[in-house]
Amino acid sequence: MNPSEHLPDVISAASLVLAVLAAFYTLWLPAVTAALNVKPATDVDDRGPQRTQIMNALSTKAVPLAFATIASTTILAPRGIAIIAEIWRHHAEWSFDDVKAMFVLTLALMLLLTIVSVTQVIRLFAKRREVTPKQRRK
Repeated sequence: MNPSEHLPDVISAASLVLAVLAAFYTLWLPAVTAALNVKPATDVDDRGPQRTQIMNALSTKAVPLAFATIASTTILAPRGIAIIAEIWRHHAEWSFDDVKAMFVLTLALMLLLTIVSVTQVIRLFAKRREVTPKQRRK
């Protein structure tokens, strides 16, 4: 794969996807944060609404965002790796290419959003386990 092939189109698409995913993250952050801040009720039988809140945050926000960011990063990664490898191999004679640099930056930001969203999913699953009674986990 030639990393420069269709690069302006790819960076436009990648930037648009990053903007949309960042907007979803921003819109959904309050619900995910509220679910992460749930304090388990003392009485196990009163934890139903808390489990529902956590499962809603997981199934409608955190997991879809994590899958979308993972997919986007996976799609962009080969080209980004090729650009970085090209720079590494030819750094002495390589002249700065702002489009390639912006693509690598876009990929880095997408990777950061992926890490944050996957971390939230992991934390929400841990929170779900915390509010679920031991006898119901089987």
